[in-house]
Amino acid sequence: MLKSLTVAILSLCTSTAQVIAADESESYAIKGAGVSFCSRFIQSVDAKDEAFLVYGGWVEGYLTALNQQLSDTYDLAPWQSTSLLLNALAQTCRQNTGTQFHQVVKAMAAELNKQKLAQGGQYVLIEGEGKAALQEDIIRRIKQRLTEKGFYEGDYNTPNWDKDTQLALTEFQAAQQLPETGFPDQPTLYSLFQYSK
Repeated sequence: MLKSLTVAILSLCTSTAQVIAADESESYAIKGAGVSFCSRFIQSVDAKDEAFLVYGGWVEGYLTALNQQLSDTYDLAPWQSTSLLLNALAQTCRQNTGTQFHQVVKAMAAELNKQKLAQGGQYVLIEGEGKAALQEDIIRRIKQRLTEKGFYEGDYNTPNWDKDTQLALTEFQAAQQLPETGFPDQPTLYSLFQYSK
């Protein structure tokens, strides 16, 4: 499922045009787990050892710092879970074992920047197969994507989560061969926002 995001991250890993901030020679100090190589990250992924949690914390801290530093940015990953992001990074790292971890995270952040949430807003609690709290703007985006794909016919500018939205999402899930829950879980949102046909 994460193949397309992995491809996007891979292409950005090889690009030299993605500088965020650095000294005059465009270098900066990397701290903690970021200095390790993808091969070590993959070992932690496979073992689910304590270092795996450190990698997750490093990614969360990195994204938090970018949220604070980048202009017009509230959240680079407004609906993506840390687990989803780590899975995407793992797929990328399996193909680039000699790349430093911070490079693939930096490339992922550049990809996430394309769909970031620029402004904060109210959260809406959604209950169903689980619980999710999504920003109102993300609910509007869900409805807009469902409209673009022909599953939703209501006003996608409203941030409420109603039966029509749930039914449209269930129909989308069926078309994508996902569990038909009507709940905006991570596989469904990934399919809807990222790389579904």
